[in-house]
Amino acid sequence: VIDKSVKELIISESNNRVPFETGGILIGIFESSKIVLTHASIAGPQAVHTPSNFIRDGDYTQQFLDDIVYQSNTSVNYIGEWHSHPSNCGPSQKDIQAMRWIASNSNYNVATPVMGLCIKRGVSWQLRIYILQNGLLRELKEALS
Repeated sequence: VIDKSVKELIISESNNRVPFETGGILIGIFESSKIVLTHASIAGPQAVHTPSNFIRDGDYTQQFLDDIVYQSNTSVNYIGEWHSHPSNCGPSQKDIQAMRWIASNSNYNVATPVMGLCIKRGVSWQLRIYILQNGLLRELKEALS
């Protein structure tokens, strides 16, 4: 389930950075049979954006996460990353490797990270959501809240 404001923020940020990639973190809840995306950050003021890569501002996104977790009384937490592909292409090998690294890194504390991918298709954007399970990305069906 994707909160409407999360989808709007991701698409708006992706569109504002064309022809460069951008991204941020995803915050939400893992429930028994679904994932609820409640918040997404922007890349932050010190982020680096190129046509085929971006590096988010870690200090900015960590503070964003800390604030949201505190405000929610720890009911939500970090669950993954999102980024844009200004060209019409799906997950890259680099994307899969990044998700595998997050899953194996104890600092992230998420065994099955979620990846949001905002893909430019002509003049519009499509947000696709994936989860890493058993080392493979699996696309999830979206349900807007």
